[in-house]
Amino acid sequence: MKIIEDFQVEDEFINTRLDRWLKAKVHKFSQSFIEKSIRAGRIKVNNKKIKSSYRLQGQDTISLNLFYDDSKKDSDKFSYNATLEEFKNIKKNIIFENHDYMVLNKPSSIAVQSGTKSPKNIIDI
Repeated sequence: MKIIEDFQVEDEFINTRLDRWLKAKVHKFSQSFIEKSIRAGRIKVNNKKIKSSYRLQGQDTISLNLFYDDSKKDSDKFSYNATLEEFKNIKKNIIFENHDYMVLNKPSSIAVQSGTKSPKNIIDI
C-alpha cells in the first residue's frame, strides 16, 4: 500500500498524539513502523519533522509519503488477538482511565508493545 497524501486535522483530533491519529484515521500501523517513518521524515506535520508524541493542533497539515507492505506474512505479528479472558484480566488491573491516558497495574509477564520475542502485549489486548 502506498500512501502519498496530505490531511487536515479535524476538530475532534485537536490535542491528539500524531501516532494515535494515524492509527485512527489512516491505518492500524505498528508503533515501530510509525516511529521509523517519522524519524525518516516520511511523516511530517506542516512540512516539518516532528516526534510521534506531537500533539496535533487545529491548523496542522499532516503529510504522508509511505509505502507499507501489508501483504507480508510477518505483518500478523503486529495484531495479537487476545482472548476474552485476557482482556478481562487486563481490564481488572486498570486503576484509572480517561481519554488521554490510563494507569494500569501491568502484569510483569506481558510486554507493553509487540516485538520480535513478544507478540502478546498490552496495546493489542
